[in-house]
Amino acid sequence: MADRKKVAFWSVYIGFCIVMTLAIGAQGAFDGIDFTGSLIVLAMYLVSGFFINLYIEKNSEEVKKWFEK
Repeated sequence: MADRKKVAFWSVYIGFCIVMTLAIGAQGAFDGIDFTGSLIVLAMYLVSGFFINLYIEKNSEEVKKWFEK
């Protein structure tokens, strides 16, 4: 993975994780969460990361446009 793709992936992935954590946290999803619930949330974040990575790999020309001035 090229440096720009790595920056793009981590920027999008971290932004996604923060926004989703705030969104589902505001609905009370973490109020009574147990270990199994944490694993489910973690698994969903990892699956989302896989699809974000897949998108960035398949659309490298569009990712290059993100870094143009």
